[in-house]
Formats: sequence, C-alpha cells, structure tokens
Amino acid sequence: MAEWYDQPCEGCGATMHICTDWSSPPRFCRSCKEERAAKWYDTACEGCGATMHICTDWSNPPRFCQNCKAERAAKWYDKACEGCSATMHVCVDWSNPPRFCQSCKAERAAKWYDKECEGCGVTMRVCIDWSNPPRFCKSCKEKRKAKWYISSCARCGTTMHICTDWSNPPRFCKNCKAERANDPHKVRGLNNLPWHACCGNCRHMHVQIPTGGFYCLEHKADVALEHVCGRWAI
Repeated sequence: MAEWYDQPCEGCGATMHICTDWSSPPRFCRSCKEERAAKWYDTACEGCGATMHICTDWSNPPRFCQNCKAERAAKWYDKACEGCSATMHVCVDWSNPPRFCQSCKAERAAKWYDKECEGCGVTMRVCIDWSNPPRFCKSCKEKRKAKWYISSCARCGTTMHICTDWSNPPRFCKNCKAERANDPHKVRGLNNLPWHACCGNCRHMHVQIPTGGFYCLEHKADVALEHVCGRWAI
C-alpha cells in the first residue's frame, strides 16, 4: 500500500506531500513550477533557425543549437605562432589567418615609430630593426631618382651617374681624375699643355698653362712664378 511523506520544495521550502508510488516525485511546489516556467522563452538558432528554449536566468544565452555548435567547432584548428610557437586557434573561414599571437603582435607593433620624410615632411612608418631606415618617402624617392641621368667619362667612356642639380657636372670619372691629378705627363697630354714640372720647394706637381702662368695640381689653383723652380722636364 502506498504511503505518503512530506518533503520541502527546493524553491521556497513549502511542505509537499509525496507518494511513494510516484516514479518521479516533484522537486518544486506548483507555485515555484509556474515561476520557473515563466522564465523560459523560445528563440531561433542563428545558424539553422531551429527553435531553442532559453532561460532568462542565463547570463550568456546560446546563439546556436547543439548541431550548429558542433559544425562550427569542427572549423577550428590549432596553429603555432611564428614568433613564439604558442598555440593559436584558427578558423578555416578566415581569409587571412594570423601568423602571430596577440603577445607577439604587440611586441612587433612596439618596434614601429613615426618619422618625417626629409623631403616633404610626410609621416613614414619605420621599424627599429631596419639597419638603413629610409630618409625619404616613396614619392620623394621617385622625384630624386628622376633627377639622375647617365653620362660617359670624356676620357675612358666609363658610365657616370649625374644629377641635374649639380651646377658643374663632372667630365671625368674618379679613376681618370686620380690619374690626371697624379701624373703630370698625362695631365699635359690630356689638356694639351706645353710643360710640366716638379717644384723643388713644396714638391707639388705644377703645369705651365697656355697663358704663361702655372697651375698647382695639389692646391687646384694658380701659382706665382716665384713658387716654381727651374728644374723643368719637357
């Protein structure tokens, strides 16, 4: 024969009469059941539209049903950060998956600073890891590059890079300039000068120019006659 016993409601503590024949005895009284039932509402899954039962007590109600959650979870995989090898969770739907974790991104971002272009003053982003940071922006680089043209050495034909800003562009390459400065015989021959000599006092090389004066190859200027000795070699 069935027996009855008292049990408190888990919600409000009210006394409930429970029968031993009941296979699933209630945990809450009728009043509490109604209150709890009022907290539930239906919403649609954002993935497939299926109906989900949601409770107002949940601080983070689900947006997707169980099936959609499983499908979305299957799209994620683990990938190692290229900086520190930390594990990153990456989704196959991402068109541009990250190469670095958040920590490494912050470290890399801290290496960049702003610098003004020396040409136009525009702001450039420069990295402290660069051994040769740029002085000019791309636009100014193109403008400066456009000022340069190719010319040939008047003596040996070597290619020289000449800038349009130079008021006195060179006629000779560096090698030819050095030979002309160090060898008076070549200087006389290349410039059609009649004489060359070595000054006994300062031991600089001089050449006699067609006007009758003398030119010092060391000081790159005219020399008075009294500074040139009489030891000439034709």
